[in-house]
Amino acid sequence: MNATDADRYYREVIEIMKSQCDVYASMHPDKNFLNTYLTILNFLQNYSLKDLDTLLKKSASVRDLQKSFNISEPEISTLSCDEIKSIVKRQDIPKKILEKIASERFFVPIGSVKSCNKTQLIEKILNQVENEQIHSTIASVAGRSDFIRKQQTMEDVRLSSRDKDEVS
Repeated sequence: MNATDADRYYREVIEIMKSQCDVYASMHPDKNFLNTYLTILNFLQNYSLKDLDTLLKKSASVRDLQKSFNISEPEISTLSCDEIKSIVKRQDIPKKILEKIASERFFVPIGSVKSCNKTQLIEKILNQVENEQIHSTIASVAGRSDFIRKQQTMEDVRLSSRDKDEVS
């Protein structure tokens, strides 16, 4: 089917819908139903088939995108820094997902999150990731230092005990 035929069929469907309006009015005495029907019909009449097709495709792609980023709160809290970086750096990530990550993973206040544009929010999240990595490194180094200190202390105690045993 070529574009001209498709457009003609689209217009024919709208004409059929118009003619059905009286039938629906007699079948459904509920004014809300008829008003909804007329609103949809009016909407369709104001768009060309090409515009409607573009609108529907765009709407579908946004829904698919949101589904692909549908991350629950427990999942957000378990994401690694590298996973967060890769999610945040995607060009197609919705701002709502960024807001969710910032507020639920890094406890950024909602007011602060809402006041940021998408670019600022990405920067804020990446800064939080960097801070977390730095704190993790510090904790790791501190943990090794404590472990080494404990090992040295235990060795000192052993040596001290051995020296006492040798003196006795």
